Amino acid sequence: MKNSDDRKVSILTVAAEMFAARGYSGTGVDEIGEAVGVSGPALYRHFANKQAILDEICVAGVRALLNEARQIVEAGLPPKKTLERLVEMRVEFAYGPYRHAFEIYRAGDTKLSDKAFREQMTMEDLYRAEWVRVLTQIRPSASTAELQVSWLAAHHLIGYTAASVYSRDEEEHKRHLKKMAIAVLLA
Repeated sequence: MKNSDDRKVSILTVAAEMFAARGYSGTGVDEIGEAVGVSGPALYRHFANKQAILDEICVAGVRALLNEARQIVEAGLPPKKTLERLVEMRVEFAYGPYRHAFEIYRAGDTKLSDKAFREQMTMEDLYRAEWVRVLTQIRPSASTAELQVSWLAAHHLIGYTAASVYSRDEEEHKRHLKKMAIAVLLA
């Protein structure tokens, strides 16, 4: 028997895959439960409703990015090495367990609760600030706006490319994506 935390992670993983494939409105709670192997009522022991599942998928993804970025920045590596590690982390994220959070959040049929939206935006601001702090050390003459645009362009490059490219060699694809993101951030 799975413990409660394992079950919750399973629900989030399956729901994220279903939301990404079918859309939020095209996915029912009973379908998520069935795919995880639990009844609808059992699903409600972990989440109040489908909205709570959506909120957790998106907020947990940003929380994971922020925590990993902070660990990398706080490691005290030289700025260029720190940037490389940040890019590696972001590319791995795009292929990892939270890979669907980006496209779900951007989908036309999803809307986070006000509380989750505020939490996500706060964490995104903190996450972006970690990157801009590192970029400022590497590109001291660049304006904050320029660095933020570089950050955004690199993140969209990684997120959209990882979500849309069907590569037979995922590792080769990741290596190339990392090189392109570094080029964007240093341009």
